[in-house]
Amino acid sequence: MRVLGPVQVERPNGDVVDPGSATQRRILGALAIAARRPVRAESLADLAGVSLGALRVSVSRLRKLLGVDAIATGPAGYSLQVDTDAQRAIAAFATARRDLALLDAALEEWRGDPFTEFAAEPWAATEVARLTELHAIAIEDRAEVQLESGLAGDAVAGLRAHIGAHPWRERSRGLLIRALAASGRTREALQSYEHYRTMLVDESGIEPSSELQDIEHRVAGGWDGLTTRAPTTQRMILHTTSRG
Repeated sequence: MRVLGPVQVERPNGDVVDPGSATQRRILGALAIAARRPVRAESLADLAGVSLGALRVSVSRLRKLLGVDAIATGPAGYSLQVDTDAQRAIAAFATARRDLALLDAALEEWRGDPFTEFAAEPWAATEVARLTELHAIAIEDRAEVQLESGLAGDAVAGLRAHIGAHPWRERSRGLLIRALAASGRTREALQSYEHYRTMLVDESGIEPSSELQDIEHRVAGGWDGLTTRAPTTQRMILHTTSRG
């Protein structure tokens, strides 16, 4: 099952097919979120907006598409017995840990936003938020490994794209500031901090965390974003330059 992007079915030969109606995609999506746990027929019918009889017809059609064993029926309801691309990707993130090649391969599994068609619906929203957070953490983990591996430029490129879609993630911002500093772009690093701080103060009236302030302070003092000890003699000069 594919749930990264539209809800689709991937056959063993790699062919991708549409499950049919929006009702059938919604049923499959709800079963996928349950992750092999049974969903009561009444709950599934209410979610899909159909009668129990119509639900049985939809499940029968889905079994023809997926295979008769793909959707099990038991006293507690229906359960999906196949894995999803999101489950594979999350498992790959966990396995990759600090290995850059494995992180790259895991992130390639991420084809699109989870449950695109249903992301705003209450039954899907919590799972969408969970998957989106895990994906964001994986992107940040990769950027940190890139930075520590001397690939600061690659880290900058990936983080800029990520921050464009998720501007409020403070860990991403801190990593971008460090990566810019490691690339010799101290002025841009400080400007990135000031942009984030202004955005945060204007939106919520709060300052960045002490951790992010410390990163900015150290970079302004001449830190390269990598070494454990940061010089402080350049701080006033760099601040004047960055705000000029």
